[in-house]
Amino acid sequence: MAMGDTYNYTTSADEGATYVRYLGQVSLASDSVGNHYTEAFYIGDSNQNTAYTSLVCSNVAGTEDVNVYLECSQDRLNWVTISGVLKDQLTTTQVYDTLNVIMGVNRLEYKSSVWARLKFDGQTNNPSTTVTWSAYLPKNTGAPSKNVAQVLPKR
Repeated sequence: MAMGDTYNYTTSADEGATYVRYLGQVSLASDSVGNHYTEAFYIGDSNQNTAYTSLVCSNVAGTEDVNVYLECSQDRLNWVTISGVLKDQLTTTQVYDTLNVIMGVNRLEYKSSVWARLKFDGQTNNPSTTVTWSAYLPKNTGAPSKNVAQVLPKR
């Protein structure tokens, strides 16, 4: 049984003139079947192009099963979970996928939002594990070449 939601796992940013990359780790040690959220990361200047994500669970004994969802927001107060799972049954095999195209649909919620965060949902019988993730977002045409990357905790 889940102990409750855990928010604001540290998100770091790496920025170049044409891209923003966000990355972090989420520990499912204290509650391996609960919901765990990253800090909000700014996508307002990087939401019109194809964005990419990399995800992997740490190598632990057991049957890892973490579902990953993308949530978007205009104000960091009201969050919308994008329909469909970004990655179903994440395990110790590293996977790459698109962040804005989920289950074959280019998501309007992503393209029209200012903020995003990832939600990691451990499934029943999931062992304690750590998820390492990154998101690579090419900047929109006309976006500033620096000072675009922002990470803020849940309000």
